[in-house]
Amino acid sequence: EAAMLAWRSPSSESRDAGWLAVFCETHEIEVQVRRVVGGLRLRVSAPIGAQEEALRLLYLLLDRPMIDAGVFAQWQQARGDDGSMEPIERGLALLYNPEYAAGNHGQVPSLDDAQRVLSRIVRTAQITVGITGEVDAGEMVERAGAMLGELAWREGDVGAAGKLELSAQGDRTCEIELVAGEPKQVSGVLGGSVEDLATLRATILASMVLGERVRAAVEQHGYEASVDVQVVTSDSLRDRWALLFLVEGSGDDAVMGLVRDVADEMLSEGIGFDELDPIKADLDQMLGHYARSARYWSTRLSGVGLNGRTIEDVWSVRAGYAAVDADAATMALRSALGGGQRFAIRVHPQDQ
Repeated sequence: EAAMLAWRSPSSESRDAGWLAVFCETHEIEVQVRRVVGGLRLRVSAPIGAQEEALRLLYLLLDRPMIDAGVFAQWQQARGDDGSMEPIERGLALLYNPEYAAGNHGQVPSLDDAQRVLSRIVRTAQITVGITGEVDAGEMVERAGAMLGELAWREGDVGAAGKLELSAQGDRTCEIELVAGEPKQVSGVLGGSVEDLATLRATILASMVLGERVRAAVEQHGYEASVDVQVVTSDSLRDRWALLFLVEGSGDDAVMGLVRDVADEMLSEGIGFDELDPIKADLDQMLGHYARSARYWSTRLSGVGLNGRTIEDVWSVRAGYAAVDADAATMALRSALGGGQRFAIRVHPQDQ
């Protein structure tokens, strides 16, 4: 939360939280930063006519991410005793790893620790530029690419709705109370072992396709909510992975119902190669970009031996994703949603 409240540009000029507020108000730009399992999501939204300012702002945020020491100190003071575990992560721990949830996670990181983590996240970030309205999209992608690096072009698709019946048998539910923050709702399925890389990769690709459909459907219905579909691994899940549907914002129950409808449609229809291939191309381009970084290989090789990973697994990651076809992705999604143990996590402020 503190990470993106302030930063410095490549010059010596300091840009703090006050500068950000004035800049955004002047150009009607909205900046949102959300903590997600395993990382951060930064979103910069701008009206037509303020695209250059939005791109400039995004560049400044990503070029040299710096944490405002004063804001970070305020954030440290505001944290609760167990606040260092992100609420969704804590919910997963309470459901599937109580010993981990009961551990000492109240240690607040130092400013240097937070700065190192932020820099690592930003330097491996995936950038998506979404364009709607009366704008020359091709020209905007070209201008964004000139500032932010090469961007892959993909047209968006709008998904339709169906119905998904969820069995209550074996379901688990966890509720988390926050002192402050927006309500969140998570519906998920506990998957298999992280050592089964073929299934894990197929499920990740399937979740990315499903996420595209879900976000298009939410936008089509006019809901003001943040929606995501993720496959996550964490200490809370031990050696398993989970498929999560995350909803944050107004009307979360209705939005979650729509998410289930879209998932049911995909279960019935399957995943088409025309949906999967652009996702695979984007992922391959991103992995190819990372592969040119020594930092990437250092991070990847540090995981050798964990969860049964071998050096060959590290070298062959691009080939592994390339080998997943539409049938394999469909089968993985049906297996996850049809056979895994379901769970739900609700996060809400204490006064609700």
